Order: sequence, then structure tokens, then C-alpha cells
Amino acid sequence: VVRGAAGSGKSTLLRWIAFQWAKGKLWKDQFEAVVFLDLKNVRHDAESLVDVLVSGLFNGDQHMEGPVRDFLSWAKDHSVLWLLDGMNEIEVKKTVCAVEDSKGTTIGRGTS
Repeated sequence: VVRGAAGSGKSTLLRWIAFQWAKGKLWKDQFEAVVFLDLKNVRHDAESLVDVLVSGLFNGDQHMEGPVRDFLSWAKDHSVLWLLDGMNEIEVKKTVCAVEDSKGTTIGRGTS
């Protein structure tokens, strides 16, 4: 968790981490993937993790639902660094959700 005042560089730091990882200069041996998600881009009515990722990463392009489900299935058994920017700017609702792969098989279930 990175905390700091508005404008102190939290977002810049997270973007720098993602960029350095992509260039192979940071934690390449620790993470197989890095996902930077700016939470201010997530739809407020997102009801599932797939909705959150499709709206936040792909501007709501529904064609990306299958690939996102496949990635989440892959991520279950791989090391992924999730960089979530703007946690202080969102409202979190308590929900029960299930994550399914592209074939509809439940790969995760939880409460948030």
C-alpha cells in the first residue's frame, strides 16, 4: 500500500513500477505479469471482477470479456502484481462474486 497526500507522486510511482517491470528492470523474477488499473476509469455499476477489469482497462469493450476471464484463470496459478491506483477515490460495495473462465467454469468465489 502506497499512501500520501494528493499530488505526492503515488500514481507516478505505480506507473514507474509497471514500466520498469515491463522493461525487465524490476521484479522480473518475482512476477509473471503486472496489471496497472486506474480505478477512476472503472464503471461505478461494475458488478464483478470481470466488469471492473473490462471497464477499467479496456474502456468497457465487451469483446474483451473472454480474454479477461482467461487471464484471471491463468492468474490463479501465476504470480501477478496488481497495481491499483486511486483506492481512496472509489466506493467499495460489499458483494459476493464468482470469477469464471471463458467456458463458464467457476475459478474463484469470494466476498468483498
